[in-house]
Amino acid sequence: MTTTASPGMTVSERRAQAAALSRDGASLRTIAQYLGVSKDTIRRDLDALARERTRQSATQDATPGETPTAAPATPGETPASLSPGDPLTVPVDQELLDDLAVITRTGRTPADAIGHAVHTLAAIYRGAWTTGTYPDGTEPDIIGHQLAPHQR
Repeated sequence: MTTTASPGMTVSERRAQAAALSRDGASLRTIAQYLGVSKDTIRRDLDALARERTRQSATQDATPGETPTAAPATPGETPASLSPGDPLTVPVDQELLDDLAVITRTGRTPADAIGHAVHTLAAIYRGAWTTGTYPDGTEPDIIGHQLAPHQR
């Protein structure tokens, strides 16, 4: 792969190329090499694009004077501000680090652990809504869990 970045490339042009390469499945390192910038620059560019999409999505649906909120996703629908392959940035506090340390002891990567945790929680929500235990869109109160016996 040859570098396509030029000295006169604008930040917007670089971000557009980085987003396209990311959607095609290229890693941050590959994108950075291709565009002739650092991996951290690409991470910041993709994060900035994600923030901009979130802002645009929130302001399109907001009524003047109203605080924008994310539209609820319907089953099988992804949040409007995200697409598969988009980087997702979340604040990391000590509690999250401690929880990730527990889950990664199973051999999962931090990204896989987060994905698994979100999938598990979403399955609980879907079950509560599908059975009518909770109204659709209402966060269920989870008061317990059940584990299958360990199979060696």
